[in-house]
Amino acid sequence: MTLDFEAAGEGYHSATLFDPKGVPVGHVHRFIDFEDSGKYRLELKAPVTGPRQGWSLELNAVRVLRAEGFNPCWSASIENWFDPESPESAGQR
Repeated sequence: MTLDFEAAGEGYHSATLFDPKGVPVGHVHRFIDFEDSGKYRLELKAPVTGPRQGWSLELNAVRVLRAEGFNPCWSASIENWFDPESPESAGQR
């Protein structure tokens, strides 16, 4: 999986990808100095294997620009996760 992020503004910016067991599999970060008006691109690459459901992404002051290599169905909670390609989700369409 490849995720691209944008970081801008003073402070610490980060993104961490966790597998369904809660183990971190990828992390990127950048500290931006006071009065630095630049925008910075961060790229997180990590292997994604196993079940699709249950992966999580923790973001701190970054904006997601792109996500590739994994089903693009994300939600803020596991209860609201929806995969349009899954037979279990057929009744929810």
